[in-house]
Amino acid sequence: MNEEQLKNVLNEQLAQFFGDMTRHVDKRIDELRDELSPRVDHLQTALDAILKNQETEQQERAAINRQLNRHERWHHQTAEHVGLKLDYGEVA
Repeated sequence: MNEEQLKNVLNEQLAQFFGDMTRHVDKRIDELRDELSPRVDHLQTALDAILKNQETEQQERAAINRQLNRHERWHHQTAEHVGLKLDYGEVA
């Protein structure tokens, strides 16, 4: 076998090896994708639920703050009407 024939045989063997390796890696990647896909979907659903819950909590806190501010304003108006000075001193 001459050098050119040896190169051709080696190139064919390398092409076969890399083709087999590529098919194996592609198959393994597809298996991993199939295995991980439900987990990723579950995590995404869980994160969506957490974010929705957080958004709801923020909206509720904002509503409570508005109500608290409104009540505080009413207390000041009532105190001013009856001539009472409200003190914001330290609370023990």
